[in-house]
Amino acid sequence: MKERKYLKSVRIEIEKQMLTGAPAIKARGRHLLADFDKIK
Repeated sequence: MKERKYLKSVRIEIEKQMLTGAPAIKARGRHLLADFDKIK
């Protein structure tokens, strides 16, 4: 989260993993994306 230059690529990768991942991956992805929204 400290390296803002990587946020966009990391967010894209999380979203991609959530499409095909297990339910646990999807749940963790939702939590991480919520954290991303707080930073902006």
